[in-house]
Amino acid sequence: MTVAESVPVVPSRDELVNRAAELMTKLAGRQAEVDATRRIPQESLDELREAGMFRLSVPRDYGGYALDLPAYVDVMAELSKGCPSTAWVVSIHNSAAGEAGIFSRQAQDEVFGANPDARLASVPQAKVASARPVEGGLHIEHAKWFFNSGVTIADWAVNGVPVTDDDGNLLDLVMCLIPAAELTLNDDWHTIGMRGTQSVSSEARDLFVPAHRTVSSLAVLTREHCSPHGLDQRLYHGAQVPTLALFVAPNGIGMAEAALARFTQKAQGRPVVYTTIENQAADALVQSSVGEARMKIDAARELTKRAAAEVDRYAATGSEMPVAERIRARVQCSYALKLSWEAVDLLYSLSGGSAIAEFEPMQRYWRDVKTATLHGLFAPSTTLELQGRVELGFEANTLFV
Repeated sequence: MTVAESVPVVPSRDELVNRAAELMTKLAGRQAEVDATRRIPQESLDELREAGMFRLSVPRDYGGYALDLPAYVDVMAELSKGCPSTAWVVSIHNSAAGEAGIFSRQAQDEVFGANPDARLASVPQAKVASARPVEGGLHIEHAKWFFNSGVTIADWAVNGVPVTDDDGNLLDLVMCLIPAAELTLNDDWHTIGMRGTQSVSSEARDLFVPAHRTVSSLAVLTREHCSPHGLDQRLYHGAQVPTLALFVAPNGIGMAEAALARFTQKAQGRPVVYTTIENQAADALVQSSVGEARMKIDAARELTKRAAAEVDRYAATGSEMPVAERIRARVQCSYALKLSWEAVDLLYSLSGGSAIAEFEPMQRYWRDVKTATLHGLFAPSTTLELQGRVELGFEANTLFV
């Protein structure tokens, strides 16, 4: 579909949540396979495509849904109850598709015009990069992006590079839309968590990126650059950094919900070894811990939804979200992920020795949620400090706000 063709009806939030719920059981049944093979099976990818999970943040002009953030949070929280790695890749794809929605129409035509289900990956910043402006675009001499989740199944990558002059002076930070086939992928994703995300590193050498497939990250952050789409698709007009956080944060909620469901299922009638307790579910300490886990999950959900509502509120009018509020929304997502991890850790500690078995989903939730909390955008060691700086009257210690 192109912009000249009719735009389809967007499924309601409830319909998409129901679709995600229907997928959840199927995806959960493949958790062990995904973990062992370190990849998402084609069957899952086909089901996700048929359910529209790859269209959640694709512009409506191309047959996508361009969901508002509050609706997206609900859909992704439901989907991530199934398979953590699979849901993570879907969320990174939707994050990248949302970023693609701020590029030029020409670039979006190339990505989505012939295939609204095109899959994308994204890494906002390169840790190793050498790029220069040239006539008609950008020349990447060499760039390497780590943690490129989903790039092994992607058609396109939205990857960032610092651009310098011939003397090495920084000119800009630029996002580039790059065909995934033009990247070299390294088999270096061997981890304890999120194994199936295939978050390998990718590289580009001697690569030309045409100007229409580049966008200045700094211009986006300062709102000097805006999406070509109107405010009826406000997803593309929200503050960039908290929006990126909101694409991923719901994964923690879903994983924690799945862990709680697994624990309550196993606790019923389960004796506790070396004690006289014949039913773990009837033990007061366990009941208290389950109650605490529920409150942590509920608090994580509410923090995430509050952040989504605030970002969405400013985006709806095209107005700039104040820096302090952008930071708070990002930190709310970070803290929500922290609470999700604490809930899973609490439940895991009560799950007994059998929880260490590879076939047991509980250990997978424990590993995967912990892995998610280590993502640079969410690490509490930096996000809480950032919030504290703002509260105490100091400037942010990062441009990434």
